[in-house]
Amino acid sequence: MKMKICMMMLCIMMLQGCGNQSSQYQLIASIQFTNQHLMIDNGDSFVWENSLITINDEYTYEMEYIPRGKTSIPYQMFYNEKGEVYQPSILKVRNVDINVPKFDGKNDAVFTW
Repeated sequence: MKMKICMMMLCIMMLQGCGNQSSQYQLIASIQFTNQHLMIDNGDSFVWENSLITINDEYTYEMEYIPRGKTSIPYQMFYNEKGEVYQPSILKVRNVDINVPKFDGKNDAVFTW
């Protein structure tokens, strides 16, 4: 009986070690919307560099720098792969992703709304 319990515990520990352990930093941010702009509030103590912002998993915009505090980005800056601009009068914002690649030299920093 003790042997079975030990084997089960060993299997559980091995499985936990194989799990997908994320080393991504979670950005501190908040998102707001206007009729014309996406507003991002960078709550971190550092500037986000080379940030990729994606609306609805399709429309992207890359910013060289996003400083601390609020930044306003016109929706007309967001394009999909077909070259179509994001139109807030037609499409509702369902999700926003921000990815700051290799923010510490090796790991990405992310935010999902």
